[in-house]
Amino acid sequence: MAKNKRTAFFISDGTGITAGSLGGLLAHFPETEFDQIRIPFTDSIEKVEDAQKKSSECQDDLRLQAYRNHVYWKSNFKK
Repeated sequence: MAKNKRTAFFISDGTGITAGSLGGLLAHFPETEFDQIRIPFTDSIEKVEDAQKKSSECQDDLRLQAYRNHVYWKSNFKK
């Protein structure tokens, strides 16, 4: 049986090690093959928007995104 293919983005304001470690959880989905893309050092609004653009250009019908980024949280959850 052919595996489903999905792309998982790990976006971080640092090296991406913490966000990328979440990729280990993808092993719980053995029927799916994941292309894991790490985008580190997104430490400005512009870099976060660029990472979001890269993700939206992905051709998958379902994209997984994991953020470890203080800039992202500040820009999307303002009071």
